[in-house]
Amino acid sequence: MTLPSALLLPKSAYTSQSWFEREQATIFENNWQFAGFTEDLPAPGDFLTVQAGRTSIMIIHGPDGELRAFHNMCRHRGTRLLRTCGKAGKAITCPYHDWSYDFKGNLIAVPQQKKNLPGWIKAN
Repeated sequence: MTLPSALLLPKSAYTSQSWFEREQATIFENNWQFAGFTEDLPAPGDFLTVQAGRTSIMIIHGPDGELRAFHNMCRHRGTRLLRTCGKAGKAITCPYHDWSYDFKGNLIAVPQQKKNLPGWIKAN
């Protein structure tokens, strides 16, 4: 059985950058996206990452039992913090310059930082 051409997407749906941009903005970045099941993160430190449109998101199980989601990006240079899924240690550390974050999204360490971190860095 052949589908009527009116039901088929044009070739540009698969090759056009403008089509891609419009699809990302109107579908994947403007609607809820499934990330996983709570059972995927059973213990503190467990994490997974998902792509929501052009944005990488991390979901992490905190030591307080809460699941939290953040942009999966270091605020220093924009490096992706975590890959796929796994178990984080006591903090999330950027692989580029070793900035570290707690499981609530607060910046907790900057290498060679001599003083306490300024209050504006806290996520809360």
